[in-house]
Formats: sequence, structure tokens, C-alpha cells
Amino acid sequence: RRSPHLTILTGLATFVFFVLATARWPIHYAALYWLLPAFPIVYALRHQYLPDFKFDYPRTPGDLAPLSVALFPLVCLWLIALKPEVSSDGLAMHMVIPARMAWAHAWNFDVQEFTWAVMPMGGDWAFSIAWLMGGEAAARLLNFAVLCLIAWIIFERLHARVPNWMTAALTGAFLSTPLTQHVTGSLFVENVVALWILGAALILRVYVKERRAVFLYAFAFFCGMAAASKFGALAFVVPLLLAACVQAKIRHLAIAVPLAAAVGSIPYVEAVLRTANPLFPFFNSYFNSPFYDKLTNFRDVRFETPIAWTTWYDITFHSSRFIEGQDGSLGFLFFILIPICLVGLRRRWPRTGFVLLWVGLAGSVISFMGQSNLRYLYSALPLFTLLIGVTIASFRLRSPRLGQALAGTAALAFLLNLVFLPAAGWYHKNFTFNRAFNPKAVANYLTASAPERKLVDWLNVNDPAARVAWMEGNAIADFHGRAFTNSWHSDQFYRRLRESTAPEGHGWLAQDLKIGYFIAPAPGSWRALTNVYTREFLDRFTRPVIASSDLELRRWSPPDPGITGPPPPHAPPGEYDEISAYTHFTGHWARDLQFHQAYRGTLVYGNDSRSRLLIRFNGTAVRLKYTAAANRCTALISIDEGEEFPFSQFSQETRWQALSPRFAAAAPGEHLLQLRFPQDRSKTAISSCYIDLDGFVVE
Repeated sequence: RRSPHLTILTGLATFVFFVLATARWPIHYAALYWLLPAFPIVYALRHQYLPDFKFDYPRTPGDLAPLSVALFPLVCLWLIALKPEVSSDGLAMHMVIPARMAWAHAWNFDVQEFTWAVMPMGGDWAFSIAWLMGGEAAARLLNFAVLCLIAWIIFERLHARVPNWMTAALTGAFLSTPLTQHVTGSLFVENVVALWILGAALILRVYVKERRAVFLYAFAFFCGMAAASKFGALAFVVPLLLAACVQAKIRHLAIAVPLAAAVGSIPYVEAVLRTANPLFPFFNSYFNSPFYDKLTNFRDVRFETPIAWTTWYDITFHSSRFIEGQDGSLGFLFFILIPICLVGLRRRWPRTGFVLLWVGLAGSVISFMGQSNLRYLYSALPLFTLLIGVTIASFRLRSPRLGQALAGTAALAFLLNLVFLPAAGWYHKNFTFNRAFNPKAVANYLTASAPERKLVDWLNVNDPAARVAWMEGNAIADFHGRAFTNSWHSDQFYRRLRESTAPEGHGWLAQDLKIGYFIAPAPGSWRALTNVYTREFLDRFTRPVIASSDLELRRWSPPDPGITGPPPPHAPPGEYDEISAYTHFTGHWARDLQFHQAYRGTLVYGNDSRSRLLIRFNGTAVRLKYTAAANRCTALISIDEGEEFPFSQFSQETRWQALSPRFAAAAPGEHLLQLRFPQDRSKTAISSCYIDLDGFVVE
């Protein structure tokens, strides 16, 4: 009652827990969530149990100015929250869950459709409540509202220790951190997880002061909700529980610890029952679930930087290595002032300061050791902001000028953060748009940033129960039907597509899975196809339905038996990438998109002696582009099935975009070049010897 923000936090956690416990049952209708709040409201009115919403409103311009400064970045984030969802993670997962809950009124935990279907989803359950009540806009605004609650808690706690302008500078510096915009401008769950962690830390402080068991039980509930919201939250939950074990009574811990375990274990028990792996799909080489690769553990290889002496500097000034954003994404408040907090550590600090320092640092280190993704460190930022406030208050007692200098540093960091706000990511480079002056702003924004959404809207209207394959990417958004994606999100479809050795193999897969539609890059799109047979499959077995930007929705339409299409084209003189209308592959070939040194950033490689490559050209000669390297073999080249010439791609040093000798035809005209592996290459192990194609030049 004395802490309305903790009352709101407890109520939100209770509603999210309800969804967590009942998600599998088809009871989740909008009417239910409009009705449920009536019960606590009626109970509170009958028993006069109402939170004390007494605010100390600013009465003078001098009081109002600091509050306005703190609220300025919050208003900026509100404008971004009003935009539709376009982030890759949001469209692939965090938007899918609430949209499916609203459509199907339950979640089926089907890991064969979504590999992540049994992961902890506490934040997504919160978004589901909002989506059921008000759609996509409500879900995005709830994410923003959670940030507002975090900011309220930070402002109130700081206001109790430092003057108004210092409170405003620190709160504003947190809100203007580019990482804060990154997680608030899209449907990420980090704000929800950070709220549970922050709430647990503060309620532990209340317990230590009052020694009432109910506060420790609330602390345990928040810890459990954090663990049930994100696997990575355990990095902060474990230090929190250890801090509680040091400060709490044994008899209270005997109930609190099992309570935290019971709440937090719900998604992990669900995962065990459905996949035999409590952390599915992580650590599957140990748990051996049949629904995912048993040989390698799932990891995001982009974020595996180990901790080093330069890490603190790197995550601030070289942030692009640790997030889908730019340098400066972490802001500048923490780089300067957290080391000062460590220097200023004193025994006379309040216990809260030690808890904030311990949980923030220990959780950050554990999280970074698991995956060096800055987004996973976000839960530490509210804790660190409060810790800086504790440090400034401590220094002010001994040296007011030093305290003012530190607060001035925070104000400077606030201004720098505002300058670097666009570093948060790529989705809000133009900040926001004005729908009143440009009614087409939303449509233009979606076409440019998330063209899949127009195609999904067409499907939801015209064929909502369709079975659809995303041939590149996994931006499912709010699609109602059965989705297959060429990514780890649909692992079985992804693996079967990779094993296909011909366009007909794609066709057999589509027939087996009864796929009726395909979303794929249009011919000439800047998006590269990861499978060498996809373009030919789409051209032969599907027909276009609707386009959005450089993407197409295509319908399954196989050719009639016995009817042959037009003759394949021949490449006129010019320079071409390895995948084009003029190349034809057979056998096992893989396409790699990770090497920017390659021609147009892509190349095709293979090591199966049964594989073939055909190039149709209209000219006098062809030169092949390839990557010369120590693990390359000798291929055989022939033109028009004539004499075969050896073509070695071996080189002690790697040479990108190397050019082959000139393979000349007998006369100008239409010709067919064939590349194949020699059949007697047993001297080199097949697993270590490759042939690649990076492009070709027709003369």
C-alpha cells in the first residue's frame, strides 16, 4: 500500500503468472482479460485496500524542470512505441506468440513448428494479455508502460537519496541509453525481465527492513517470474537468491526458495515433458532430444566474445560487436561511473548498495560468459543506475563538490546518450513519422522495413489456414496458419531443405508437408537465396500471387506432366553471380553468405563427387570466379561435352574472387560449360577438399 509501484508490479506479475500456468488451454479470450481485473478491484474497494497514490507534484518551475528533463527521453520512446512492429526478433517470435494466442486462444508448444515453442516466455505472456485486449498497438504500448514503471521506480528511489536535478540526470541518462530504445522500440522481453529483477531487489530491501515473511515470498515470486520469462535471466536470479540466503531467516527461506523454484520451473518442466530437454533447444548434445540436432549445441556464434581486460571499453565504444546495432549502443553513463562505484565502495554503504553491486556485476559477468550480447545485460542497467545514485549520495556526505561533479558527469552522459540514440539499431533511424501529414507513412514504413507483413495480411484474409513456407527468413508476424521457415526456428524443415539436391527435391518436400504458399525474394532482389535450387524451384513449381517490395507470395503450381517449359536462356557477354538463370546445379552444393570478400558477398561450394555444375552461355569463352584456398581441389571442365581440362583451385594463400584460365569454345554461339569432380580424387579426404564458384564472366 505504501509503494504503489510495487503494488502494480505484483498485480502485473500475477496476471502474467495466470497466463503462464494456463497457456495450453483454449480459454484466452479478450472478454476474460477484461473481466479478470474486476475481481481485485471489487475486493480492494470492499476491504478499502487501495494503494496510497499520493504524489509530490512539482509546485514551482524549479521543481518542474528536472522532471521535464527526465521525461524527455521517455516521450521520445513513446513516439517510437506507436510505430508498428518491424524488428526481426519481434516478427519471428515475440509478435508470433501474442498473435497466435489471440487467434487460437491457446499456445500448443509445438516444437516441430517453432523450435523455440517451449522456451520461457513470461514477457510474451504479458504481451499476449495486451494483444488480446487491444491488438498489436496495445502490446507495444505495454512494453513502453513497463519501461515507465521501471523509470518510476528509479526516479522515486533516487529522489530519496539525491536532489531533484541529480535524480533527473540519472533517470534521464538511463532512459536515453540507446540500448533502452533498442529493447523498447521493438517487442523484446528485456523490459519485462528487468522489471522482475528490479522488483525482486527492492522487495528484498523491504524484507530486510521489516522482517516480514510475506515480503520474502513476494521476492521469491518475482525471481521465479524472471526465470520463467527468459533462460538468460537465471544469470541475475541466482545472485539474487544468494543475496537473500545471506540476509533472510532460515524458516522464511524454507518456503521462499521452493516457491521461486516452483514458479520458475514451469516452462522448463513443460520442455522436459514435450522434448526431454528442459533447456530445449540449448545443450541438446547432452539431453539428446529427438526434435533437434544432437551433435552440436545451439548457440548464436555472432556473440561469443570472451571476457578480456578491454571488454568494458569494447562494449561501450565497439558495441556493434555485441548487438544488432552500432558503436555507442550501451551509452556512456555506466562506462564512467560504475568503476567509480567500485572505487567508492565502503562498509558504511546501505545494504541495498551491496545487493545492487553484487547482482548487477555477477549477473552481467555470468550472462556475458554465456553469450556476449549486450541486450542480455539490460537487466543490470536499472540496478546500476540506482547503484550510481547510492554512490553519489555517499560521496556527497564527505565531499559535496565531488558528489556534484559525479552528478554533472551523469548529466553529460545523458546528453551524449541523446546524441547517440540512433546507435540503438536499424529500425528507427528516421525516429518517427507523422500520420496526420502523411497518411501513407505506415504503409511506406512497413513496405521498406517489413515487406512480409503485407503478404501475411493477404494470407490471413484470403487463406488463414494455409500452410506457408518462408524460403528465406522467418518474419512470420501475425500469420494464423502453419508456418515453415528456412531457419533454426523450423529445424526439421530447415534440415530437409538443405538436404535437397535438386529443384524436384524442393517439390517433393512441399508435397510431403502439404505446403500451399511460399514467401521468397523476387527475381532481382537484393536478398540472397541460401539454397542453390530455390530459384529454379520457384520458377518451375510456383506462380506469383502478390508482391511487396522485393518479396513475393507464390502459390504451389507444379507443371503438368509431359509439358516442358521454354528452353533455358544462355548468358550473353557480361559478369554474373554464381546463382542465376544461366547456372544449373545437381547434387550437394551449399551457398555461403558470410564472406563479404566474395563477389556480391556470396559463393557456392561442394565436396560431393556426384555433384555437377552447368553454365549456359552465348559467346566465345568463359572465365570462372572462385576462391583459391588450401582446402580446394582440382575440377574438370568441359565445353559442349568435349575434351575435359583440369582446373585447380588450390592455393597456399587464400585469394578471393580469383579468375580461372579462359575456357574457350570452338566458335561463337550458344554453349554449355560443365564442371565436375574427378572420380579418382581419393588422395584427398572428401571432407576437407572443396570446389567453389563465386561467379563467371562471359566473353
